[in-house]
Amino acid sequence: MDNVLPCNVEDRLQELLLDDEETNIGNDELPVTFKDVQPGGKYVQKCCAFAQKVAIIIPYGDRKEQLDTVVRHLHRLLQSQHLCYGIYVSELAYPTVFNKGLLMNVAYLTARDEGHYDCYIFHDVDLISQKERHLYICGEKPNHMSSFNTKFGGLPYIKYIGGVLALNDTHVRVVNGFSNLLFGWGGEDDVMEMRIADKHLGLTRVSADIGRYKALPHDRDKGNPVNNDRYKMYRTLRKHTDQDGLTSLAGLYELLKVERRPLYTWIYIKCNKTEVLQKNKNIVFG
Repeated sequence: MDNVLPCNVEDRLQELLLDDEETNIGNDELPVTFKDVQPGGKYVQKCCAFAQKVAIIIPYGDRKEQLDTVVRHLHRLLQSQHLCYGIYVSELAYPTVFNKGLLMNVAYLTARDEGHYDCYIFHDVDLISQKERHLYICGEKPNHMSSFNTKFGGLPYIKYIGGVLALNDTHVRVVNGFSNLLFGWGGEDDVMEMRIADKHLGLTRVSADIGRYKALPHDRDKGNPVNNDRYKMYRTLRKHTDQDGLTSLAGLYELLKVERRPLYTWIYIKCNKTEVLQKNKNIVFG
């Protein structure tokens, strides 16, 4: 690893906690050197020697301005924390309805196969952390990082774990990733909360002061209508965790392109909603 620094996560946390003058950070307030970012959005310069290697996974659809804002902010934040990292953005070809869970599973496998990461942070495209001291690392338990969302004035409900969620590789494999069967807005985060609970992994959540995120305003995505069937699907999806997720991903999508863009790796896939649901009809209609 190039330019490894003689520090560790605890050193960096203590350094940030001692900064009593810290205020909320904006889009352009953290130092960053984009010239040190390798193609595909990977950064290996000036990392703490014992820090985790982190993959940021962003499921994306039709929000280019938000994506550019969030990716640049993440580079600033992660470099300020002396982390080695890679940023992965997965997109589903239109006109298939958005499937956040499937996109995150595909991006996870891509990142795992090429980066050997210690920590995977599943990150909505419209959220910006407002605290530099909010470390982007994994712990012994799954960690809900976005404990305060300005869109909701906190959390929309107590079991909500959407927004930004940190899982180490063991966590992801134990819960079999996300469900592949929820098309449209809503449901995948609730099902993940059930999986974490059912597998007895536990869950941590940082304080609302540290886990404060600004939600960037946006209109409803044209390819992401509300999934009105999600509540009816919860019970059967919960019974089939081991059959719906990473283990069933093969054959559900076609990889169209992987591009090493300057600030992130772009993963472009296509799938057919009808075919995906039909292949899993025993789960969907079970």
